[in-house]
Amino acid sequence: MVKYIIVDQNSIRSIDDRDFIIIKRKMVKKFLKSYEIEEQMDFGVKFAQFINDLARLQGRIDDVEYKLEICQHLGFFPKFIDDDNYILFSNKFGPKKFVEAFVYKLLNHEPDAEYDITFTDENIENSKKKEQEYTKKIGAIYRAESYYAFEFAKIEKEE
Repeated sequence: MVKYIIVDQNSIRSIDDRDFIIIKRKMVKKFLKSYEIEEQMDFGVKFAQFINDLARLQGRIDDVEYKLEICQHLGFFPKFIDDDNYILFSNKFGPKKFVEAFVYKLLNHEPDAEYDITFTDENIENSKKKEQEYTKKIGAIYRAESYYAFEFAKIEKEE
């Protein structure tokens, strides 16, 4: 990383006076792609836990739109909800399985709602039972070419 960024301990600080680092999104995506699928999913869960912790500190752990705003402000991806209330996640954010794990844990923050890291493409293709479980739990759907969308990632709007 030192080839690409300069670290000066006193130059970039966060609002609460902690060390702060800025990394290009393209570098993060390249970094994530270098890992095995299971590790990508693990990173996705950890990123989501970070956002959930920030929301919990503000007493807004169940506020999905607030968590999406945090993601947008941190530069992860733009907040985008389509006409059918599906949350769309830019594929520029990271590899598909990373994003899938991130979104699942972001929206299912309870400790007992764990993302199954055996949901690799290979396992899903080789096991009918795993495919049915994946379809039921995740429900990846096509909404747009440059976005990922999931059946469970739909905001229920009050009428």
